[in-house]
Amino acid sequence: MFNLAMAVSHTAQTRPHRLAVVSAEESWTFAELEDHIRRAAGGLRNAGLMPGDTVALSLPTSPEFVVSYYAVLRAGLTVAPMAPYSSAREVRHALGTCGARALVTLDGSRPEGSDDLTVLSLSGLVEHSADDGAESLTARSPEDVAAVIFTSGTTGAAKAAQLTHWNLWMSCTALLSRSQPTADDVVLASLPLHHVFGMSGLMNAAMTWGMTLVLQSRFEAAEALDLIEEHRVTRFSGVPTMFLDMIRQGVGERDLSSLRHVTSGGSALPPGVLEDFENLIPSATLLEGYGSSETTSSVCVNSSRARRRPGSVGTPSWGTQMRVVSDDGTPLPPGPEHVGELQICGPTVFAGYAGDPDATSAAFDGDWLRTGDLAWITPDGYVHLVDRRSNMIIRGGRNVYPAEVEHVLTSHPDVAEAVVLGQPHERLGQEIAALVVPRRPTAELSTPDRTQLLETLDQHARQELAPYKRPRQTHLIDSLPRTAAGKIIRPAARSLLAERTVDPA
Repeated sequence: MFNLAMAVSHTAQTRPHRLAVVSAEESWTFAELEDHIRRAAGGLRNAGLMPGDTVALSLPTSPEFVVSYYAVLRAGLTVAPMAPYSSAREVRHALGTCGARALVTLDGSRPEGSDDLTVLSLSGLVEHSADDGAESLTARSPEDVAAVIFTSGTTGAAKAAQLTHWNLWMSCTALLSRSQPTADDVVLASLPLHHVFGMSGLMNAAMTWGMTLVLQSRFEAAEALDLIEEHRVTRFSGVPTMFLDMIRQGVGERDLSSLRHVTSGGSALPPGVLEDFENLIPSATLLEGYGSSETTSSVCVNSSRARRRPGSVGTPSWGTQMRVVSDDGTPLPPGPEHVGELQICGPTVFAGYAGDPDATSAAFDGDWLRTGDLAWITPDGYVHLVDRRSNMIIRGGRNVYPAEVEHVLTSHPDVAEAVVLGQPHERLGQEIAALVVPRRPTAELSTPDRTQLLETLDQHARQELAPYKRPRQTHLIDSLPRTAAGKIIRPAARSLLAERTVDPA
């Protein structure tokens, strides 16, 4: 018998009075959390759901999410967390894709788009538990699908990635063990729990290792810093925009000396952010990593301050292999001159896409997951991401990787973020354009200030980039469109660019 819900049960037995979950409204020990989970699992069984059925969640980052998630697993069901703010179209697509038989919400209200699906409230499940939740965990095998995670859908309709109990267990043990976790750690979860980074990298990891999980329903920099001080948080994970916001906010009079282990993912960390954040909180070490829904969150990371490599996302976790291959699938040797598609093989690689065998087949090269990311690897195994293959711009027959140009733009001290996109060009095929977020709000920049900044950035690009890589159009904006997980939504960015662009032909 193997069921990820054992993570909570084990700590409830060994450290029942250890604080498990903390929110602005309530706090539960592991014994109290286990009791809620057992009762909710009993309610799910009483509702007629059978092992293997899929139950969707439409819940905010809250103790109720934690209870519902593990109750679904405990009952032998498959959990499918959805963003609670999804549109009716997104709800219909998600529920249809994962084949959900029921949906759990806070109060049992029916989200628009859920049609005739059975909708359950968490309180109702607990109150109508068949036997006060006294039943033991439902036996599952490591290969059984535990969770269905909806991909970010930044370039199209979201797919439903199926993660097994074994995938999830290995994700929060093999990788996290490199950072010497202890049961006395306190984790701040500001990332949404319906996303794989928050679900696997934070919630599952905290419950597996017996850590205290402090929940922030929605990230806000000042509140996050307050929570770190109040609860003596030792671990925090986020996306680059979070660290930028915290740096802008400043520490003030807070004592944040408890914070020691910090990880960044979701997108590339802009130059200077690591140093600025560690200057802000000297006790903390900020480490960059890499992962995806299909790899059950992080699959490689820089393991320590002493061993990290600037510009690298680190080395693979235990049991994971990574390689880069050419367009014809030939494995490439190490070195920056050998850029190819990054492929991954290991215990956290997903089982496939629910209801989409064609997409599943296309995602694999034998046992290797095709990531769609371009990368190169050092002789000693450090992975350097170059860009998404689909983001590559071909200008006059030459390949331009937007991530390289973005790195140069964000290395300027007046720039917080940037996205680089290809624009149609009659002669060259594509031309380079950029959307730039200044460190100062655009409302504070006079017309001369804007003109000077644009001229300065053009000169900076001329110094740092080959001529064919230099943006020919640069526009200043206040923020970039992002998913809840911090990834740039490129179609939305293209729309913003189109509103500001003159015909480059």
